[in-house]
Amino acid sequence: MAEHGSIVAGPPAWFEWCDERWYRVKSGHYQNRAGFLLHRAVWAAVHGPIPDGHDVHHHDHDPAHNEPGNLRLLTVSEHRGEHMRDRDEFVANQTSEAAVERAHRFWSARQPRDVACDGPGCEVIFQSTGMRARFHAPRCRAAYHRAASRVKHGL
Repeated sequence: MAEHGSIVAGPPAWFEWCDERWYRVKSGHYQNRAGFLLHRAVWAAVHGPIPDGHDVHHHDHDPAHNEPGNLRLLTVSEHRGEHMRDRDEFVANQTSEAAVERAHRFWSARQPRDVACDGPGCEVIFQSTGMRARFHAPRCRAAYHRAASRVKHGL
């Protein structure tokens, strides 16, 4: 890969490769300003164009690891299947007894707190264990949103 440039680590949010900056996006992949993905550019630089109906896959499942030896060319179907297995393993781990126990401890430890209703003109104080509780009744929620809509539309 030396003839194509080397990947130089910059700050964690970006890489520089072939005199171009590649920025990390939410998925963990890197893309340039044009939206082209780094792992696809590395594959194309080393192996040539990516054939239609194929994807470049990170063998170790780390989207930040873009060395040519970690990249595999798979059909779209194979690539989807690979990631479905990952999803199935993730779901299996999340529903393990340990995960259920963690969730139970989290929710059973929540203590009710006093919340003032945000409904217009409503002065009710109610107790909630919810993190986003704002209204004590559906009518207060509806009144709040009607008032906000009137303000938004200048009525």
